[in-house]
Amino acid sequence: MNESESLAQRIALCLPAATFEMDTFCRLVGIEASREIVSAAVEPGVHSRMLINPDFVQRYCQRDEHLFLLVMHEIWHILLGHSRLFPQATLIDNIAFDALINAGLTLQFPAAEYRGFFESINPADKFPNLLLRPPLGWPDNPLYPPDSPRGTCQIMERLYSPATEGGNYAEPLYEEIRDLLRSSSRSIRKPVILLGSHEDQKVAEVMKDPLVKEAVRRVVETWPPPPIPIKGRSSSNRLDSWNQIIGSSSRESQREFARLLRHCLSPRRGSHNLRQWQELEVMSGLGVLPQTRDRLHIARKELGAGELLWQQSLPIKTRINQAARAYVYFDVSGSMVNLLPHLIHLVLPYAARGEIQLYQFSGIVEPLHFADLQSGNLVSSRGTDINCVLEHIFDNQIRTAIILTDGCTGIPRDDYVQMLKLKHIQLHAVLPHESNWREDLVGIAASLTVLPSLD
Repeated sequence: MNESESLAQRIALCLPAATFEMDTFCRLVGIEASREIVSAAVEPGVHSRMLINPDFVQRYCQRDEHLFLLVMHEIWHILLGHSRLFPQATLIDNIAFDALINAGLTLQFPAAEYRGFFESINPADKFPNLLLRPPLGWPDNPLYPPDSPRGTCQIMERLYSPATEGGNYAEPLYEEIRDLLRSSSRSIRKPVILLGSHEDQKVAEVMKDPLVKEAVRRVVETWPPPPIPIKGRSSSNRLDSWNQIIGSSSRESQREFARLLRHCLSPRRGSHNLRQWQELEVMSGLGVLPQTRDRLHIARKELGAGELLWQQSLPIKTRINQAARAYVYFDVSGSMVNLLPHLIHLVLPYAARGEIQLYQFSGIVEPLHFADLQSGNLVSSRGTDINCVLEHIFDNQIRTAIILTDGCTGIPRDDYVQMLKLKHIQLHAVLPHESNWREDLVGIAASLTVLPSLD
């Protein structure tokens, strides 16, 4: 058995313990040994391959749990598209990427046999290595490094909150970790072992492979909610709640979103009012049929003015002014976690003015009220399913809607696609610049708008 077959067999044996459908990914992509990469990477080609350095595995992945985390780390890089967030990712950017991925995987797999992988590679007393692993004593009695650069302990507490703490810890943004690393750049000493591929071009080429896209889509369908949940809260047995920090959005993205919103509110001239046909009940003459709406019947009876006669109601159609609102479906699945702080800031003013009816969706559609949006309280199920959005649109007879997403929504049902066309329903997909996924929404979106960079 050669090195590639041996690695593939080990990965196949350790994957069943995972909570995701990684077996599908690895079966479609294929595993090969290669000493041309540092640890692991997915290489594009006629059939994409996951390359794993056998020397790295021999040194750091003696346990199957450690090999599993190495594979998971690479797949998270692909799913989150980290290197697409910036035009040219630097060492500082890549450390920030790995810090969040390692923390997310540690919180998903907190047992010592898993987290020992990150602990063995990164010393707990050196900066910035300590950002890439849980602190000593975690999760029960974590010891955050006191001699580290200013602000490190606060970031570490939010990456790895103590199990005994009752408060809520919101996951830090990339920008916060980058700012910490930049302000402490003199403290960064090599070697810093980064896991997985950090090359933008390779990731872009990999995502063009139809087999990889299909495998990633299946993975995203079971993608978990972000790893920093609100402790002690759950809206139902199918939803998890967590708190998101509200970030900022660029003026360019705000202008583009406002332009699309005006289009979805149209026609409107000078105000947010639409004239729409609606059926109303009006009173029209007297008759012998009793009518509970006739409030003057008792008075006429007392006055002797025809106690057997009632005012009759008649339905008529008329055009009335109604406040115009755009229906916005806000993707809150796990793959959106890095974009949500910016997107919340983007839609917050319109929600405050009541110009949008906001819904959050993952595998389930739930209303997203302004108070929850303002405080960053969201709910999510496991995975993403665009079909729940389409069902909600059909059930509520919505004619025009905006879907704010990274594009990883899953494939819509064929009968739903046909129903959208028969009912002439207009869906406008809005994707951030940081996402390059289009395929899932191409068949159902009347328009597809890519926002300028959110940062």
